[in-house]
Amino acid sequence: MRALATIDQPRAGPQDAAQLLLVDPAALGRLATGAGEGIPHLSALARSSQPRQADALLRVGVDLVARRGADRWGRGLASDEHRGLVSGGRYGASECHARRRRYHPGEHSRRYTGPVRQALLDWFDVNARSFPWRTPGPRDAYAVLVAEALLQQTQAARAVPAFERFVARFPTPQSLAEAPSSDVLAQWQGLGYYQRALRLRACASALLQRHGGAVPTDVAALEALPGIGRYGARAIAAQAFGRDVVAVDANVRRVGARVLALEAPDDLAIERGLEALLCRAAAPRERGVSVTEALIELGATVCTPRAPACSRCPLLPTCAGRGAPESFPGRREVRTRRREVMRPLVARRGACVALRRRPRSGRWPGLWGFPVAAVGEAPGGRSLAGFEHVVTHRTLEVRPRIVAAQHLSGELAWLPVRQVAAGGGDHPVAAIDRRLAERLLDLWSSRREHDEAAA
Repeated sequence: MRALATIDQPRAGPQDAAQLLLVDPAALGRLATGAGEGIPHLSALARSSQPRQADALLRVGVDLVARRGADRWGRGLASDEHRGLVSGGRYGASECHARRRRYHPGEHSRRYTGPVRQALLDWFDVNARSFPWRTPGPRDAYAVLVAEALLQQTQAARAVPAFERFVARFPTPQSLAEAPSSDVLAQWQGLGYYQRALRLRACASALLQRHGGAVPTDVAALEALPGIGRYGARAIAAQAFGRDVVAVDANVRRVGARVLALEAPDDLAIERGLEALLCRAAAPRERGVSVTEALIELGATVCTPRAPACSRCPLLPTCAGRGAPESFPGRREVRTRRREVMRPLVARRGACVALRRRPRSGRWPGLWGFPVAAVGEAPGGRSLAGFEHVVTHRTLEVRPRIVAAQHLSGELAWLPVRQVAAGGGDHPVAAIDRRLAERLLDLWSSRREHDEAAA
């Protein structure tokens, strides 16, 4: 508040304004709604500020016109904009007066505002993308649950064919729970994070045991299911049953951080803030589902990480961070990828290679793959050209070796290398094994061509 008091003083300069705007961009909202006879001096500050600062100051002026009726000052700032004294400003004099007619004092409070919610839902009705799990009318809660499991680490466009394939093969919780894990993993192939598939199967089993095969409507009961978690429970409750709750994923986290002007928010703070703004009202049940969906859609298509399209955002009037949206949330510390050496062992019998099933815990659980030499093991054999493979937070330096079959122990499956390169069929493999099989095909094919030419 000391910074606010400083800006309100007649002698305040652009440096004071810049410091406030850069250190505490949320102060824009407080300036727009707070009293202070000295605030009109921001008009002069805008004329002498750097472009980015001047644009932020201009937005404060527009909000004051909208909420406090400061016509003379607002017209002055608008004319500054027309003369090109500030850069990046979106609002001219006509927009100033339009906003003045549309909004009312106190509208920026974090209490529920019905028109804001309605604007968000109306925007979603027009702009929502079409996905197979977004069906009109009553929804299949199991299909929504499957979609949420897929979308945890997969982009929506990639998830669509996988969703359609998965629900066609496992149309009910019972069919999924009773299916062999190898079948489930095969249907999940290419999506990565295979623990999701096994957790989804465990979730289906829990639905049979605890709820008679039905998906519970209660958020707490959903959260108690294997692999669902807080976000998944709230997302399913909102989208399948119309619960008026907010589920915070990466998109909603970004929207919430900007609307609430939070630099380092936790999900609970965003959840509570957005629910206070959008959900605490007696709303038609059939529209409650759209709040969470609309926020996700807004973050994915409008409130993007870079260059957000604020002019198209239905939440712009209530967004405390709109002066500098890309400042929220603050940048997170970039995690350095760890490097790890992996030495797969290639044993060959004609056109087939040996695969071993991986443990049900750890990386690529339950999938088949080339046996891997343990750390410190000296497998011998002949080395092949290596490659790098990126997984979550790690870069694997893959250094394959050709070995004799008698050097391998345990249960093995011999599959044509072309089948492995195509995904393994009944023996689903991870992407790293597919890549290695493809390289083996290229290597052996070029050698065969060389031998045929030499003959």
